[in-house]
Amino acid sequence: MSKNFRENENEGELEDRLEKYLSEWFDVERQVKSESGKSRIDMVVVHKSDKEKMYPFGIEVKVDRKKRGKDIALWFIQAVRYTKEKFKGYGKCIILTCPPISGHYLDEGPYVNNHGGCHPHNNVSTFLGHFGIGEVQKYEWYGKAGYLFAYNSFTFWRSNDDRLNINMINKRWKKE
Repeated sequence: MSKNFRENENEGELEDRLEKYLSEWFDVERQVKSESGKSRIDMVVVHKSDKEKMYPFGIEVKVDRKKRGKDIALWFIQAVRYTKEKFKGYGKCIILTCPPISGHYLDEGPYVNNHGGCHPHNNVSTFLGHFGIGEVQKYEWYGKAGYLFAYNSFTFWRSNDDRLNINMINKRWKKE
C-alpha cells in the first residue's frame, strides 16, 4: 500500500513538495512556534472546510534516509513533546510524522499480526498512536496514488476522496 518518500531529499525539499500537494485541500503554515516558545513545528495544516480551526494537524518532517536507533528515538521524543504543546494561532494540534515511522523505520516483527509495511493498521502505527502521534503516509489504492493521515490505526484524512473524518478524530484524539 505504501510508497516511500524520496530518499536523501533534504527537509526543505520534502516540506516544499508536501506543502504544494496538501495546499489543494489544506491551508498550510510553515515553521509555527509554540505558545511556550520552546518548540517550532515544521508545518501546521488545517482542512479548508475547518473554518474554526478545530482540527489542526502539526507535521514534523525529517529527511528520509537511513537513521540509527538514536535518531529515530530523538524524532519520536520530539513528536511526543509536540503533543503537549499549543501552537500559536492553532492551539493543540494532531501531531503527524513525515515520512512515516511505521513500516519504514520500524517494521512489524514476526510476533505481531503483520500488515505488510506502512499502512494505517500497521501495529507500529497503533503503538505511536498511544503516544499521541500519527503519520503522513503515501499510498496507492486501486492504481491511484495519494496521501493519508493515519492515527492509531485509523485514517483521519485521505486525499483520494478528500474526506476529513471528524467523527473518528473526535473518538480517537484528545484536544485538551
